[in-house]
Amino acid sequence: MSFDYINCFNGLWGAVLVAGFVAGCGEPVDEAQPAGALVEVCEEGGASYDLFVDSRVSTTGPLANDLAKGSSGVWVVESGANTLSLFDVARERYVAGAAALGSDRNPYAVAVEEGAAPSGAERLWVANYSAHSVSVVDGQTGDIIAEIEDLSFKNPSAVAVGERYVYVGNVNYLSVAEGFGEGSIAVISRDALEVVASVATTFKNPHSLSVEEVDGEEVLVVSAAGEVVFGAEGVTLRGEAGVELMRFGADPTSPEVASYALGQREGSVVGAPGRPVRVPGTDLLYFSSATAPVLFAFDLGETRWLHDASNPVEVYASSGDATHSLAVDSAGRLWLTAFNQDALYVWDPRCDTLAAGPIPLGQVDDLVEGPQSVTIVEDAEGIDAYYLLSNANTLGRIRLLF
Repeated sequence: MSFDYINCFNGLWGAVLVAGFVAGCGEPVDEAQPAGALVEVCEEGGASYDLFVDSRVSTTGPLANDLAKGSSGVWVVESGANTLSLFDVARERYVAGAAALGSDRNPYAVAVEEGAAPSGAERLWVANYSAHSVSVVDGQTGDIIAEIEDLSFKNPSAVAVGERYVYVGNVNYLSVAEGFGEGSIAVISRDALEVVASVATTFKNPHSLSVEEVDGEEVLVVSAAGEVVFGAEGVTLRGEAGVELMRFGADPTSPEVASYALGQREGSVVGAPGRPVRVPGTDLLYFSSATAPVLFAFDLGETRWLHDASNPVEVYASSGDATHSLAVDSAGRLWLTAFNQDALYVWDPRCDTLAAGPIPLGQVDDLVEGPQSVTIVEDAEGIDAYYLLSNANTLGRIRLLF
């Protein structure tokens, strides 16, 4: 597992030296190549769809580490360049440095709020890991509406937008020797642009968030990986990982909180759940793993693990560490990147069967390590799965044509 990824996962971007900022614009560099097919595996004689891979849609700024779908395209967080860039889907154009966040911010994650910027465009919320701040950006002009600073921000690495509040996950990384301190969720008023509450998390390293509706009520889902340690002999896990469900009522300082430990499988390092992904039309949340080629499943309605670390969904066989990112399409298929393989798999949870993969995404270097963060854009013609190749500073795309 590469040093670049270790920095990405633990949020140690400040230790990385960046030589310069290179960004692409205009048309894609390489032609898309055939990459097999995706099959409707849950029905007998199901349809088959051709897949194509363009591993170089555009060059990105250094240390690009997060993607988010916006109204006109895909936003790219470029931690090494302290910028947000935009891939304009309609014009097939990469708008490099669409928003400059300022020096030494080390942005780590972005969330999109529709139509709330002064220009009438979407408003972007960016968690700045090293600056311990949150930037609020006008998605049309690239202007910084505000940079919120508060003592509650401790290495913010996740952000999610709710109806009244914006939630920020603070991983509170202390040092290599000390590991992680107590994690927390900072609560920002969308209207006042100020922190109104800070809530401690049960599990350490709350690195991913999502806002879900359950029985008409807004629920914040907090995914905490616990203490993940990368050493000479691979990955080890310290302490518990798990999911927390937080319901914020009239008083954001006193939410209703329920915690669900992920558990562990004896003699293994299956754990470290990733970003929560909800299957459309269901109460099912899926999580990838930062340590193994598996999926975890949680039922929001029944509030219990269906597949925890003791009985995960095995996607493919691997003898080593295997870090992943996860996205879902409108049909409920899960698109899973495999960092150590430079590949992507498509898993259909309706019948727990592989629908496609491994799909080669383009080799980054001799370490064959790179794809992380994947997001889905769909239209009447098909599905595009955009992904980042971290070591190559590249935005890639898989195309499925109906």
